[in-house]
Amino acid sequence: MRVLIVLASKGTGGLEKHTLELCEGLCKKGIDVNIIAPQNLCKSVINANIKLYPFEFSNSRHNPIQLLNTYRLIREIKPDLIHYQANKA
Repeated sequence: MRVLIVLASKGTGGLEKHTLELCEGLCKKGIDVNIIAPQNLCKSVINANIKLYPFEFSNSRHNPIQLLNTYRLIREIKPDLIHYQANKA
């Protein structure tokens, strides 16, 4: 199963820590984990089996270019399940 986790966050607090722990746990269960997240969170991922897609979420959630770029990434990854969290979910 291929899971895509999208974290549209700017911070480095509890939500980000939870996301990293969730990804590690899923990866240990043999799930193909992909993350779309800001560069600072991608740098925190240690597990080489987790595929990273750095993405800047600084624009409005209604920005058509940002939405199109997110859509293209999702189409490229072809996940079975998408988990989208944070303030722009």
